[in-house]
Amino acid sequence: MCKKLLVAAVALVVGLSVVKHTSLGSLFQVWWKDARASVESKIPIETEIRQLGIEIDRIERDLKKNVSALALDETECQGLEEQVVALRTKQAQVKENISAMEKLLDKPQTERISFNHVTYRPYELTRKLDAAVSEYNGRKADLQAKERLLDGKKRKLEAKFQLISAWRDKRDQLRVTAAQLETDVQMLRLEQMEAKVEFDESQVGKCNERVANIKKRLNQAKAEIKYAAKLGLGTDLGQEREPKTTEEVLKSARQALQDDDGPEKVATGKK
Repeated sequence: MCKKLLVAAVALVVGLSVVKHTSLGSLFQVWWKDARASVESKIPIETEIRQLGIEIDRIERDLKKNVSALALDETECQGLEEQVVALRTKQAQVKENISAMEKLLDKPQTERISFNHVTYRPYELTRKLDAAVSEYNGRKADLQAKERLLDGKKRKLEAKFQLISAWRDKRDQLRVTAAQLETDVQMLRLEQMEAKVEFDESQVGKCNERVANIKKRLNQAKAEIKYAAKLGLGTDLGQEREPKTTEEVLKSARQALQDDDGPEKVATGKK
């Protein structure tokens, strides 16, 4: 089993080496780039904007993580600064004591010397001064080292703060850009909706044909009403006329005869 895995691994390495160092490798790269470009071109713009939002959120997480680290660095820096301040205060006090003891011992010697409300013999005060000088010199190196360390931490803290501020500005700019892109896409979709208007020309023709037919029927109905009125047929041509009385028929008959034969024939009844 191990031998088979080893053979497979060697074959894979050889295959990759062949692909990498021959024209076949460059051909695979071309295929890969083309396939990737094809896939990316099919991704909706809205999806890419959401992906951009996810990437910006990652920057936000990185900012918060670095801010936490910055806060820790500042806490350590404050602790070191407190140590430096304490050392400086102590050194100042020791230096003041050294100066005072040096002045007392520099005066004409007496059996007793008072220092800080305590009485010392000259040799006792001398030993105390020697110890204070040793303490001062020994602490001076420690203080100088801590001061250099504090200065370096402060510079590092400021540099990190400036870097985080720059990343925050980049994040804010990306958010503005993402919002603008989202607005641009919405405007694009609106323009596409306005431009994408489909009409069926045949349907318009059908509507115009129906309008013409309706107008024709209206005009026909109006003409029927006009001619029916002229002929005394009423507005409904299909309606039967009411029967006339005998007097109306005789009157119509005499009128017709009078029009054809003249008034004299009608009056005498002669032909």
